[in-house]
Amino acid sequence: MKIKFPSLKLLLNPIRKLWGIARKSLRLELIFVFVLSFFLSIGIGIIFNTILNSISAKKNASIEYTYGIRKIDDATRRAASKLNDIYSKNSSPSDIQDVMDELYEDSHLNAVITDLQGNVIMDSKPYSILKKINLYDVIKNSTNKFLEEYGVSNYKEKNSSSYNKEFYSFYPVSLKDKKGFLIVNGIPQGVIVYSHSGDGLLSIVTGITSFIFLFLLFTRKKMRYIEEISNGLIEISKGNLHYKVNTKGHDELSKLSTNINYMACEVSSKIEKERKAEKAKNELITNVSHDLRTPLTSIMGYLGLLKNKKYENQAQMEEYLNIAYNKSEKLKILIEDLFEYTKLTNESITLNKECVALNEFIEQLIEEMIPIFDENNLKVIKEICKERLIVDVDTNKILRVFENLLANAIKYSVKPGQINIKLYRENEEAIFCVENAGNHIGNSDLEKIFERFYRIEKSRSTSTGGSGLGLAIAKSIVDLHGGEIYADCKKNKISFFVKLKTI
Repeated sequence: MKIKFPSLKLLLNPIRKLWGIARKSLRLELIFVFVLSFFLSIGIGIIFNTILNSISAKKNASIEYTYGIRKIDDATRRAASKLNDIYSKNSSPSDIQDVMDELYEDSHLNAVITDLQGNVIMDSKPYSILKKINLYDVIKNSTNKFLEEYGVSNYKEKNSSSYNKEFYSFYPVSLKDKKGFLIVNGIPQGVIVYSHSGDGLLSIVTGITSFIFLFLLFTRKKMRYIEEISNGLIEISKGNLHYKVNTKGHDELSKLSTNINYMACEVSSKIEKERKAEKAKNELITNVSHDLRTPLTSIMGYLGLLKNKKYENQAQMEEYLNIAYNKSEKLKILIEDLFEYTKLTNESITLNKECVALNEFIEQLIEEMIPIFDENNLKVIKEICKERLIVDVDTNKILRVFENLLANAIKYSVKPGQINIKLYRENEEAIFCVENAGNHIGNSDLEKIFERFYRIEKSRSTSTGGSGLGLAIAKSIVDLHGGEIYADCKKNKISFFVKLKTI
């Protein structure tokens, strides 16, 4: 019959499952590695001890008699059990003698049966004249006494090839009408054993060394990863915010590396925003200075002419006053737009929202601006859906958006011409569209058209453009409402779109 041992794969499967669970927690990983290293180091220590004993066996040989003593004691116990069975069955004396002879012939042991006073009832030796046994001496040389005196479990007769002390073993037996003892004596056989004087210490040292080596071996990747994270933090602290720490595994260290990368990304984003804000602030100051200086210079010039009376007649004086007044009106509009834009870009601004029907709102706005369209020789084509599109908006601010887009279309349309105004639903959004024919706008300009102070006309002349804040203000208002505003241009057809969520 062949004994089937479990395969290595079956033994490793539970370890792999435990390792898979432990890898999700750094603490469990360390505990698992510690336990694994501990048991492996014990195994290495045992193997080393065995090998060392086999190498040094000839130098440290000894004889141990424990096995022989136990053999005599076991034979006595079995014989006593048989005798008790024989007496209980009232068998013949020959059966009892057979048990006694078996001890003598098979195990070469002398056996006698005595009563409680030590009187010999039966002897295994033929023709024995022994009549009485000194029970005191038997007890003194019995198993318990021998174990106490010599320590049988660890007893070794060093540097001797023989053992001449008799060993006595006795067990109680039940006679027909009284109690007695089975007493057996013999010389135990010795067994050669081998040992090494330094086995224990060397095995312990080997086990501890193996544990340290295995623990360091199994944790070396984690230590390298910790060093990698540490080096990454140093690199990021130097200002290299684009440096990324590799994410490995699924434990706390991997989460730490992910958080470090997220932190670096957020810091980089905030710094970039600050740089853009600083750049925008500088551009704002530059543009405001330019746009305020131009009309202010004109106003001061004409007022200077009036102050110094450098005019020919009353009509010329009134002309100078009208020019200065018109320039001051434009300056006022610019300052108001600048104030409005600054207020809208403040994150703390609140909206006074209310639900309105956007199609009715647009219809009313168009009717109010019909005279301006007629004055500029422009025809309005309306395509407004009949469905009531309800939106939740700040009516004053959203009105400013539509007014700016319509005013922008009037200003830059080809005249005479037409302006198409559309309003329709697309999924859950209401879409407002203004289309007009004008000069083609390139993609690069379309991307920047909603930036503050941006003008497609690069000279920044107020005669061909406004303050440069109208579309920027419109975008800020739409963003505050969670909507979207964008522009499109196909050939000479320019379209502006506003998307607002309906309710």
